[in-house]
Amino acid sequence: MATPKPAPAPKAFRTPAAFRAWLERHHATAKELEARRSGVYSFEQERPGLSPAYLKAIRANKAAWTFFQAQAPGFRRLMAHWVMSAKREETRAKRLGVLIDSAARGRKVPPLEALERPAAAGRKAT
Repeated sequence: MATPKPAPAPKAFRTPAAFRAWLERHHATAKELEARRSGVYSFEQERPGLSPAYLKAIRANKAAWTFFQAQAPGFRRLMAHWVMSAKREETRAKRLGVLIDSAARGRKVPPLEALERPAAAGRKAT
């Protein structure tokens, strides 16, 4: 896997005019203006799932595990990302609790349900 190059140190300008002057002098050679790429294709990137301890917690609740496993793989990845993307352990634990409680009741987590409600409300019954 390619290691990304470190970003150059940021430049600060006192005025917009100073920034424009710098751009005029450096526009052809400034590395700061180049788009940075990781060198890793999206399909090569690791997709971390729920940690083993979190999977064990979901499996401990039979109703939650049954509902979670019955969902599409994309939903399971989304929920794993939602739980694991929290920066603090307390937030991850809280989100895991919400996921388990919602799944045990046969429902999606409230943030995802909130995204689906406006579309469902706009549909007409046929």
